[in-house]
Amino acid sequence: MKDMFLHLFNMSITAGWLAIAVMLFRVLFKKAPKSLTVVLWALVGVRLLFPVSVESVLSLIPSRETVPTDIMYAETPTIHTGLPHINTIVNPILSETLAPTPSDSVNPMQVVTSIACTVWLVGMAAMLAYTAFSYLRLHLKVREASPLEQNVYLCDHIDTPFLLGIVKPRIYLPSAINQSDIPYVLAHERAHIKRRDYLWKPLGFLLLTVYWFNPVLWLAYVLLCRDIETACDEKVLATHGSEIKKPYANALINCSIKRNTVAACPLAFGEVSVVKRVKSVLHYKKPAVWLIALAVIASIVIAVCFLTDPITEAEGTEESQTQSETPSDEISENEASQPSEEDVFDPLKAQAQLSNETRLKIERAWKSKYGSFQWWNGTMFTGSVRCYGTYGECVVLFEATQLPIFSKVTVAGHAFSMPTSFTLAVFYDNQLIDLADAYEEGLLTEEQIAQIVSIHQKSQFYVNQNQHAIPPAQQESFVLLEPPSEAVVNEINSALQEKFSITREPKWFNGDQGKCVRYYGTYGDCVVIFTSDYDPMFDEERIIGAGGYVFYHGRQFSIEVFHNGELIFLPDAYENGLLSEEQLAEIAVYHANFHQYCSQENYAERINSIFIIG
Repeated sequence: MKDMFLHLFNMSITAGWLAIAVMLFRVLFKKAPKSLTVVLWALVGVRLLFPVSVESVLSLIPSRETVPTDIMYAETPTIHTGLPHINTIVNPILSETLAPTPSDSVNPMQVVTSIACTVWLVGMAAMLAYTAFSYLRLHLKVREASPLEQNVYLCDHIDTPFLLGIVKPRIYLPSAINQSDIPYVLAHERAHIKRRDYLWKPLGFLLLTVYWFNPVLWLAYVLLCRDIETACDEKVLATHGSEIKKPYANALINCSIKRNTVAACPLAFGEVSVVKRVKSVLHYKKPAVWLIALAVIASIVIAVCFLTDPITEAEGTEESQTQSETPSDEISENEASQPSEEDVFDPLKAQAQLSNETRLKIERAWKSKYGSFQWWNGTMFTGSVRCYGTYGECVVLFEATQLPIFSKVTVAGHAFSMPTSFTLAVFYDNQLIDLADAYEEGLLTEEQIAQIVSIHQKSQFYVNQNQHAIPPAQQESFVLLEPPSEAVVNEINSALQEKFSITREPKWFNGDQGKCVRYYGTYGDCVVIFTSDYDPMFDEERIIGAGGYVFYHGRQFSIEVFHNGELIFLPDAYENGLLSEEQLAEIAVYHANFHQYCSQENYAERINSIFIIG
């Protein structure tokens, strides 16, 4: 239910942008037919009804997913509005107040989401109750109405004419209505029937019931009601001619009532903005052809730009990946030969130099400034952040979103080969500073810039060789480790069932998806294992393990060390001295290689029969 709420929340934001565009259209095209504006409001309803939208380079929606659906599990919760200034203001607050800490018994973001979801359900129930009460009250008032003609009825208990019903709508007139007003009232209500407004207005209120938490949509519904009434007025005047302007306006005034709330069901004759409608009726002129044509063109532009979603970065990188087969000229000139294994940039080693505290500070600063963050662990490079080293109090970082479409940037006379969209930053004093500014401020020396360039070139060389900067020794085919003995496996199974309340026997990884246990090796008295409910869905989540290493995993996961009959969380095992830094590095490399191996096609068939225990 929480995932559904977050999804609907994002849909309401994208629809809100379209609603704002329609409001702007109403201001710019005041004299355009209101029936055209009603069609645009219908597009807002389409945006709210359908969860999938076509992607387009013409889209003006800033972000297709403002609140990530995995924000409840994020180490540093952030939003991605597509508006950097808003991200800069909101994300630091979210990261500081709602980021989970080891001392928390629950994730604060999950608590907030659960409360918001509950409030949403309560509000929706209240809206539905209001709708049912309004309809029942009206039904009781008109149940003794007497027929006048066809679907027209007279009623003693109502003060204004309105239309009621969905399958067979009826027109109800107050018994005290002036006889001279009846023809104009009926003309208006029958215009509603021809336009099927008795269907569209309740549908609009139903959508408002689901998305009641968005104030923009409340305003949109109020304006929809006004435009529906004005469109009917225009239809009546266009059909019967301008000679009925005065008597029609008099009928509006005579039948108007004061309404303090938004009506869910009825389409009352004098229900909405009577003063404005009277002025509109008295000054009505048939719109010029050029104005109608211009308004139609503007409507098409709005539909194309706000009914489509912005193109995702993943699809935008296909071209860049095809170009990665040929190393760039810049790198070829700087690298006459392939560097030796000792000189290869190892992202795992570079990241291991950072403490967990520093890593988390970098993540928070990066997310608040740029909106997204993912450490590069040697298996992924697109849209990820790599550490190029620590120089005194400065940590040099590089993030590429489209490799390797290279352009060039020069710092202190040294050329960096860069993709089209890139960031080269220095983390200093809990802030991110551009590399060139850091050099000008004296935070880095000429020699350090040259060293960073050298590391950068080696890294880019291996990216262009499709080796993702993993040293050659790690490029060999993935080899599964020999599993522990059956007796040890049985002990681990019992410990897992007891610690995680697993009702069935854990399944040791055999290439299938589902609840499983993966074996990462035996180190002295310790057996290192990894469990996941959604394996191998590694892309969405990560954990910074002991020693600063990054492990990718599904949403429900655990990296455990089995020691003396007990399961110990990997960072705790490292802090207790059960595993060394070198052993952690080996586990991290094995995990990274396994992640890369899983990304290949048909891996399940190739290793399906190797792990047979359980």
